[in-house]
Order: sequence, then structure tokens, then C-alpha cells
Amino acid sequence: AIPNYNDGKNLSSKSISITSKKDVAITGIVKDETGQGLVGVTVAVKGSTIATTTDVNGSFKLNVPDGNSILVFSYIGYDNQEIPLNGQTEVSVQLKSGSKTLSDVVVVGYGTQRRATITGAISTVNSRTLTSLPVAGIDQALQGRVAGLSVTNNGSPGTAPLVTIRGISSISFASDPLYVVDGFPLNTNLTNYDAKDVESVQVLKDASTAAIYGSRATNGVIIITTKKGSRDGRVNVTLDSYAGIQSPIKTLDLLNTDQYLQYANALGVAAGIPRFTSANFNAPIYAGASQTYAQTNTNWQEEYFKRNQLLTGTNVGLSGGNDVSRFNTSVGYFKQNGVAQALDYERLNYRINS
Repeated sequence: AIPNYNDGKNLSSKSISITSKKDVAITGIVKDETGQGLVGVTVAVKGSTIATTTDVNGSFKLNVPDGNSILVFSYIGYDNQEIPLNGQTEVSVQLKSGSKTLSDVVVVGYGTQRRATITGAISTVNSRTLTSLPVAGIDQALQGRVAGLSVTNNGSPGTAPLVTIRGISSISFASDPLYVVDGFPLNTNLTNYDAKDVESVQVLKDASTAAIYGSRATNGVIIITTKKGSRDGRVNVTLDSYAGIQSPIKTLDLLNTDQYLQYANALGVAAGIPRFTSANFNAPIYAGASQTYAQTNTNWQEEYFKRNQLLTGTNVGLSGGNDVSRFNTSVGYFKQNGVAQALDYERLNYRINS
């Protein structure tokens, strides 16, 4: 017989159900201010390590643990955005460019990187520093502002200075660095460029940062980024003008004609060789002239060097833009009268970025 354990009492059974919370699949797209998809945007769940990046079309897919999570969108050159899902499974985000983040961005041969991730030797000079001096070229404005960069001027207006980065690395070949303007390498110097048109300058000093340029970067690379218009919908007009004068700081204290003759004759007597006689220094300076060589007393320093020479520069710029396009155009004029004869320099330049 099978025993009855019920003993006439009804037993009630209880069941316990265990359910697991499933992740929520989120899809979306990230665009810029023009409506174009942004590639490489970091999409992360706030407060966690869950993250992904957008593809070439700006699209992304991400599994989040909660339908009410907050997504954080970050991209170089744009302001970060936090979007609460609130149960949504599809998200469309438009990032806005932010100037405050650009100071942390460095232009290198491979594009742009955050300064915190840079391990190579790179120096940055901004436009405010470049435009603070009345100089003819960009390379002259870099003098004394970048460690390891040497700029040696030859004193002639409009002539390119000797620029070296961390010394001369070649004996028989040129020591000038490679100049890259808005991504295009130059085969010339920077004398034709106005410093007022430059947004920033990056100096790449070591092999790790300049490797993409190959053997041309043996002497270092100077990357120049010119100004571009903003997308705020406003048109901006700028005017930068200055003027000054230049004079030789000091001239040599030379002998006049009489003093020179006395000195030369004294040397001749001591050596036993007469240098001058009355027959030659009392002769006329040319046939029929009444002035003799002894009477001629020309100060050639005063004749060759000039004082109070004009130095002036003017730059007029027009820039603007909207969500679709932007532009920046400028006209510049520079004139420097040299303190020596036949060394004047004048430049008129026009530039447009769109």
C-alpha cells in the first residue's frame, strides 16, 4: 500500500518565476550641421563602459542595458551631447561645432589628434601670436616662439630667412623644413603668404610625427592652417593695419680723409715705404675738377644707409558662412623700405577659402 501523506489536508503549491532583463537595441545616425553623416563619432552609455562608433554614413548600433539610458556623443571639433533615450530605440543626433574644443586639437601629418594623445614633439603657434609682430613673413613671426626652431634673417626685406629645426641635419643639401599649407606641400618658401591669413602653425620636430611625408621631412615639417569662415550665419569684416619707421641702430665711427691720410703716412714711415705723396692726394678727383682727393670727405655710411624708412602693412578680410557652406577672403598689402639702398620690398596678396 502506498502511504498517504496528505492526511486529509490540502496543500497549496507556490511557484516562483525568474526572468532576466534583456538589453535594448538602439540604432541611430549622427550628422553635422550641414546634414552630412559623421564617421568616427563616439557613442557611449553614460556611467558605463559600453560604447561604439559611427560608420562611414554616420550610423550606429548599440545595445544598452536600460531603455532609459543616456547616450553621450563626442567628436573632435564638436560639442559633446547627451541624449536621454526615454524608451526610444531610434535616435537622430546633429552635432554642433564647438570652438572651445579646438584648442585641444593638434594638426599632424595623419590628420588631427587630441593633444593629450600626442607622444611626438609638436609645437603650436596660434594666430594671435603670429599677428602681433610687424614682419613680412610667417617664418619670421615664428622666431623665438618655438623651442628648437632657429630663424636667421639676412637683413634684406622680402628675402626668406634660414629656418632650421633642431639644427642642420644635412651638409650638402638644403636645411629648410617642409612647408605644408592646408594639406598641400610647398616647393617654395613663405614670403608670399600674409601672417594675417593664418589660423595656426604646427611644427613637427621628430620622425614619429612627420613620417608620412617621407624623406622630404628630414629637416622637420611646418604645417600651416589658414583661416576659414564660421557657420554662425553672420558675415564678419576685419581690418588690420599698422605703420612704423626703421633706422640703423648704430654706425661705425670712421676716420675722415685728413685723419686717414695721417694714419696711412704714419704706417708708411714706420715700414719705410711711403704711402702717399703730395703729388697724388693733392691731384684733382677727375680731370678738370677743382676738388682734390685730400679735400674729399664722403661719409659712405651716411650715403648708403637710410633713416626713418617706412614699414607698413594692411589686411582686409571678409568671412562668413552657414550650415551649407562657409568662406573667408582677404586682401593684404605690405611694404618695407630697406635701411640700405636698393633693398625695398613690396607685396600685394589675395586669398580666398571656401
